[in-house]
Amino acid sequence: MVVIGIGGTTLYSVGTSFVDESVALQDSGFYIGIFYAVATLGPAMGYILGGQFINTYTDFDKVDTSKIKMTTSDPGWVGAWWIGYLFSGILGFVIAVVLFAYPRHLKGAAEAKKSREVSLAHDNGAEVYTSNPDFGKSIKDMPKAFKILVTNPPFMCLAVAGTIDALVLSGFSTFLPKFIQNQFNQDAGWSAMLAGFVVIPGACGGQILGGYLLKRFGMSIKKAMMMMVISSAIATGLVAVFWFSCSAANMAGINTPYPNSTLDVGKIDSVCNAACQCTTESYNVVCAHDSISNTQTQLFSPCHAGCTTQIDDKTYGNCSCILGNSNTTLVKSGKCQGSCTALEPFLVLTCLLIFFTFMTLPAGAYVTLRCVPDSQRAFGLGVQWVFIRFLGSFPGPIMFGAVIDHSCLVWRDKCGERGSCWIYDNQDMSMNIFLLALAVKIPVCVFYYLAKVVYKAPKASEKSFTLTTMDEGNRPVLGTNGLVSENDHTEEHKL
Repeated sequence: MVVIGIGGTTLYSVGTSFVDESVALQDSGFYIGIFYAVATLGPAMGYILGGQFINTYTDFDKVDTSKIKMTTSDPGWVGAWWIGYLFSGILGFVIAVVLFAYPRHLKGAAEAKKSREVSLAHDNGAEVYTSNPDFGKSIKDMPKAFKILVTNPPFMCLAVAGTIDALVLSGFSTFLPKFIQNQFNQDAGWSAMLAGFVVIPGACGGQILGGYLLKRFGMSIKKAMMMMVISSAIATGLVAVFWFSCSAANMAGINTPYPNSTLDVGKIDSVCNAACQCTTESYNVVCAHDSISNTQTQLFSPCHAGCTTQIDDKTYGNCSCILGNSNTTLVKSGKCQGSCTALEPFLVLTCLLIFFTFMTLPAGAYVTLRCVPDSQRAFGLGVQWVFIRFLGSFPGPIMFGAVIDHSCLVWRDKCGERGSCWIYDNQDMSMNIFLLALAVKIPVCVFYYLAKVVYKAPKASEKSFTLTTMDEGNRPVLGTNGLVSENDHTEEHKL
């Protein structure tokens, strides 16, 4: 994972800078949006392919899978998770060979450089050092270069906002399949595929549209920052999607009494199964369906149902914790099936949440590249990604995991040691994730707005940028320097 992180972060820092310097300034945001969208397509496709791999038994190459009695919905099922690493490793090696063939500069890079002759970097006096052509060529310049970045207010506001946003993005991407699985009673493989179906159009569409808007309206730095504030504010409102869930099926001893008792709520053991000496080491949920009253009750395992005989692979009998008789009450392996219509609106709103969240990424990269000196673009992105990875992406899944575990009702108990969680409180999980996401998204909006407020355009840009005319599509045709002044408010020049 460390090696994957090194390669991935380098691609986002050096790769983004490479794209930026290879195209004209007014096209940079659009191409960065495409670059980020394609980069997002990989993890999204990983969800879909991973869902297929999970549906394949992990040791399919060593055992006869036709003799395995478990199904993909069984809590003890272990899918072939390792195929994804093998497949992506081989593909990554092939792509690395292709990247080695790239030239130092793409064709047209020299022409594109003319569109950024005047720097838009935040005016904090750093140009005194960065304008020196020898600055940054020695490792001794790194402390000074780092100090220039961390004393750049708009850069730091963008870095903090991106880091905070990474908390929810990393946690959300890690636990979205698990959330779907538990809240909407889906199996693990299908939940991973649903997550992929939501992430692909949301993330890719948001980033492409964000980049396109930058190009279409020729947004200045402050206008791009304002677009980020608006997109983040919409995404903040959409975190209410986490309130969507299906009602959890009654689990005897957890949220409903055992069928033959009015007590024992909150305790998985009961008088009716005391002689069975049941444990929570293995989760083999069964559903008791009474055909007369048409009621369903889930029990943790056949043992907890007090069953002493097994009729076939999925049916049990002589269950002391079940009311009725074998003719009217069936006890079968698997969760009780219920009707729920909340999954579809949840997926739609989640797609919109992802859309508006990722819509800020191309603008964020574009603004970051502009508010630092040109000689520090790659280094600035690298520093920003260090903040995002170490303070955002790294603790994000840990925070989300802790929040989800806080809603656990039944833990696996193996030889007195607590293992993974078997059963969650759906309502508690929804509320906790909603509050966490809300607490993260609000500061993101604040720091994006602060970046807009503290950004100060250099004086050189106020004098040099001109706008000559508008083309047939009502798009600006840029003048000599290809840019528009941040302080140009005349009707003729206003974008």
